[in-house]
Amino acid sequence: MNRKGFTLIELLVVVAIIGILAAVGVVAYNGYTENAKNAVIKANQKTIANYVRAIFTRCDIEGGTIPIETYGSIDCNTVPHNGPITTMNFVFAKYFANLFGKNPFDNSKEMILVSGSGQPAGTIQFDYGRPDQCDNIRLCLRVVATTSKEKIRSLIYMSHW
Repeated sequence: MNRKGFTLIELLVVVAIIGILAAVGVVAYNGYTENAKNAVIKANQKTIANYVRAIFTRCDIEGGTIPIETYGSIDCNTVPHNGPITTMNFVFAKYFANLFGKNPFDNSKEMILVSGSGQPAGTIQFDYGRPDQCDNIRLCLRVVATTSKEKIRSLIYMSHW
C-alpha cells in the first residue's frame, strides 16, 4: 500500500500534544513573570531605603538642608512629626517616581506612592510611622513595598529623632 500523508487521527494526536505543551508553557511563563515583577519591587524598595538612610547620614555629618536634585530638599533639623516627615516623603517620592516609573503589575498606575494612598501590588509607599508602627518610642519614615505575595517594610530614623 502506498500512503502519501497522515491520517486524521495522527494529525489530531499531534495537535493535542502541542496544545498540552503550550498550556504547560504558559502556566510556567506566568509564574516566572510574576516572580520577576516581585523581584523588581523588592530591589527598588531596598535601593530606596538605602538612599534615604544615606541622606539621613549626610544630615548627621553636614546638617542644614540636603538638596534632592530638582525635587526639593531635606531639612536635617526637622522635628519628628507627621507634617515634616510627610514633606520629606513627597520630596523622596517625586525623586524616585522619576527614576522607577510605572507599576510593573499595572502600567497605568504609578509605582511610587505617598501615605494616604491605597497600596496595590507593585507599589512602594512612603509613609510616616507612628511610634506603635516603628519602635514604640518615636516616629519614623516608613518605606513599604507591596508585592503580589507580601509587604516589606523599612523603618528609617534620623539620629536626633
